[in-house]
Amino acid sequence: MNRSHQLKYCKRCQNKLFDPNQGIICALTNKPAEFKNTCPDFLEANESLGSNTSNSSSDMNQNRYPALKSLCSIFNVFGWIVLLVAIGMVLFTVFTERMDIPAILLLVVYMMSGLFIAMITFAISEVIKLLVDIESNTRG
Repeated sequence: MNRSHQLKYCKRCQNKLFDPNQGIICALTNKPAEFKNTCPDFLEANESLGSNTSNSSSDMNQNRYPALKSLCSIFNVFGWIVLLVAIGMVLFTVFTERMDIPAILLLVVYMMSGLFIAMITFAISEVIKLLVDIESNTRG
């Protein structure tokens, strides 16, 4: 039996470990598979248990850090509000002011400050999401 055939068993076994130097190894022997036809210590991983575990893990990830997720949503909403207010101010200035140099400068200030503040709030929101994702990925 070759290594690829052994790995078909090992990948489905509850007794598997991963070693960065050797790949999948047996948790009982801490060595790569050595069996010929079938492994006497093979314990098939319960697929429904594995899927429940992954679902409960993802459910647990959904319920972790609710304050950060709320803060992320608040930053997103605030960013959209700032963006809409900046657009409203630009439109208000266009329709109520004569288009002379000070009015054009005012438009530029409204647009640039609104876009800048909106981008900052969206970036903060994404950084929070990134940190929560990094935590869930590194926790395993």
